Amino acid sequence: MALLQEAFGKALEYGLKDPSRREFGAFFQDLDDVLVDALYDTYQQTLALVRSHCQEEFKEVCKEQDVEEQLRQLEAEAAQASTSGDAGTPFKSRSTAEDVSGEVVARAEAAARLHALKQEAAYLQDLLERARTTEARLTEALAMRQGSVDKMAATYNRVVSDVKQVYDITRVWPSAPRLGGTTA
Repeated sequence: MALLQEAFGKALEYGLKDPSRREFGAFFQDLDDVLVDALYDTYQQTLALVRSHCQEEFKEVCKEQDVEEQLRQLEAEAAQASTSGDAGTPFKSRSTAEDVSGEVVARAEAAARLHALKQEAAYLQDLLERARTTEARLTEALAMRQGSVDKMAATYNRVVSDVKQVYDITRVWPSAPRLGGTTA
């Protein structure tokens, strides 16, 4: 069982290999280095959590399928076959072992897919919440700016009205009769 766990751990480590900071940063060339460093740290933490969860999920699947007991039975059958001298016996039970291991692998893959989908759903839910928050802030800012524009327009209209009145008065003023009876 220890060898099986070690092999799974190595396969997981190989499959979820950390890129170097430089390789990771190549995908985010337009972002500031501080932001890329923060993203890289978050990526590494997430990767560590995924590895840990996969290890735990592997252990649970092994317990559910009673893999350790099945391995003991296979070892006992192999030992019995080697002592009896019948070389064909371990191969007769091989298809059963392959069926069980295939089922274990299929369940592990299904569990990993389910876990990945749940993580993606949580990530997308978080993005949706952030988008809604941003939309609310932008809507509020737009309403405030629209209010400012409306106030500025009202002030502008009052000023235009005042200027127009002054213009109308000054335009009419020179043609007004002068006191004393003479006109210009």
